[in-house]
Amino acid sequence: MSPIEFARYLRRCQQPGEELMWHLLRNRRLVRAKFRRQHPVPPYNCDFFCFELSLDIECDGKDHFTEEGKRKDAKRTKFLNDLGITVIRFTNFQVENETQEVLNKIIETIERLRCKKPSPPAPLPQGEGS
Repeated sequence: MSPIEFARYLRRCQQPGEELMWHLLRNRRLVRAKFRRQHPVPPYNCDFFCFELSLDIECDGKDHFTEEGKRKDAKRTKFLNDLGITVIRFTNFQVENETQEVLNKIIETIERLRCKKPSPPAPLPQGEGS
């Protein structure tokens, strides 16, 4: 299965926490940040990816709490961090039961990342050059 086909499959089989997170993030609902759902970054898929800020928000289910799951997540996070992608993780329980705290953490991270991005250079005044 190609990364895009796998991403489509994951979009169809969301957990309740992921459904809620998508409802909260889609259509620039949260501080005007554009997120993509199940965005492929081979060999992985980011649950919710903001291209502009290189931010990945992960919603972790019970599989992530086994020793193997923790090991895979650490490897995955390191891989994404090495690409310059910031990864923040929440459990599905947190998303469903501590929604405002989760949103506050996401907003705080977005604001921090926006402050780190340099502004584009100002255009040269007309008449510059030869």
